[in-house]
Amino acid sequence: MKPLSKKMRLGSGILLGIVFVILAPILLANSFGYQWEKIEDVFTFVKTGGIYVASDISGVQIYVDDEYIKDSGLFIKNTLIQDLKPDTTHTIVAQKEGRHDWRKTLPVYESLVTEAKLLMLPTEIEKREIFPFEIEGVGTTTPSEDAIQSSEVDDDFLVDGYIPTNPLYKELVNSFSDRVVDVYSTSTKVTDDEIPTLGEEPISTSTEEIIPEYFTDLGIENPNDLENLIITSNQISWLENGDIKLIWVNDEKPPYYYCFDLNDCETEITIDWQDEILKFDFLPGRSDVFVAMIADGIYAVEADGRSDRNIQPIYLGSDLDFNKSIRDQIVVKDDLVFYEMRF
Repeated sequence: MKPLSKKMRLGSGILLGIVFVILAPILLANSFGYQWEKIEDVFTFVKTGGIYVASDISGVQIYVDDEYIKDSGLFIKNTLIQDLKPDTTHTIVAQKEGRHDWRKTLPVYESLVTEAKLLMLPTEIEKREIFPFEIEGVGTTTPSEDAIQSSEVDDDFLVDGYIPTNPLYKELVNSFSDRVVDVYSTSTKVTDDEIPTLGEEPISTSTEEIIPEYFTDLGIENPNDLENLIITSNQISWLENGDIKLIWVNDEKPPYYYCFDLNDCETEITIDWQDEILKFDFLPGRSDVFVAMIADGIYAVEADGRSDRNIQPIYLGSDLDFNKSIRDQIVVKDDLVFYEMRF
């Protein structure tokens, strides 16, 4: 094969140089978030934005305005959607078989990435049943032969007058009780009018309580009066007239779910359901999703109020209760049986 002539090499070099001069600005501009677009018969660079969807689930199908974009990967489960026009909104839908769909309409801002996080609980949540007794290795609500009747333990903690024999069940009963001592103990009970003493001198049971300054700033004199109060490092939340109040108490800028507009970040969120919320806690591992109990069941509900909140059922039924176990799992009490929910 003969080498190219000097003239051909020069011509090729000039051509490649022209291509580089044309493409380099476009590629460089694209890397900085610009897009080459025709506006009113004139081609120009337009600054774009993006949407970042955080996820801990692989194999999720992501759609933008009903157009399929990609599946979340096995290792990189988050999704970054780029080159979106600013000052627009886009509806993001996430789907996976066996899980609830997630839908959110989010704004796009110039040179910024809008954040969101998926909430996609299983449609059939695995649960472990924990019964008060066991007969031949099978859980049951019928007292076993080794069960003991007791008149010294409150009836609320007995099953048909018997003390449960399943240690895990007894542990859960104690976790649902607001008592400090073991509800099944008959040797450490303290009546309301009894104060432990040492010799003749009473033991002091009171300490001066230091109320965090943010309560004072909110005009709250006694935090103990707040129903279902939960305090974390950056947020406080409680029930007020059947709604959840969530307050950001850190001096730093609050996270994305407090921000309904580019320059409009609130420090307070209200979860105002059409039904009265009877009890709530945070979903394990999340600071932006609540487990909320209403009259007909227990649900997960987003704090993020940009467009409709995603609400997904955890356990349906009436006369329920729930709590978090020491393993930081949601435990539902339905009649005489506890269910440890496994997400």
